[in-house]
Amino acid sequence: MRSKGTEGNMSVRLCTVCGKEYACCTVPQKMLFTALKMKEINSVLEKCDAPWHTDIAILDAKINIEVDGSHHSWLWRQMESDKLKETFFKEKGFETIRFTNLQVKRELDYCVDEVEKIYKRRINEIFHGQLTKDQLEEQKEKNHAETLKLKKILEEAR
Repeated sequence: MRSKGTEGNMSVRLCTVCGKEYACCTVPQKMLFTALKMKEINSVLEKCDAPWHTDIAILDAKINIEVDGSHHSWLWRQMESDKLKETFFKEKGFETIRFTNLQVKRELDYCVDEVEKIYKRRINEIFHGQLTKDQLEEQKEKNHAETLKLKKILEEAR
């Protein structure tokens, strides 16, 4: 991914995977990413799974972490896009955790503790088979129906 310029306090980059521009690496994202590394939770910063970018991904536990700016809580199109993105990843077996920029800046230890709890639960589910194949298939079907519904809403809004 190569840098294209700056926008506010984040860098705007062009993804080498999908070719899409995206805002990369806010200070809170870097803070949380670094804190997770210190806890030895292996994560990836700015993971692309076209058409979506995830702020932080913990691949072995199938967790995506989004560190959201304030517009994620009041801009309707952003909220709908976030729901669609979460559903897309849910269909792939990923759980999404959301924190606000302010939350990470003020309560970093709390955010790391929450991620660590969810990480341990997810590893247990994935590697110890607490979810049966039937449960996973049922979950995929529900998620697919939700994705279709959200796509329709977004198309109608445009």
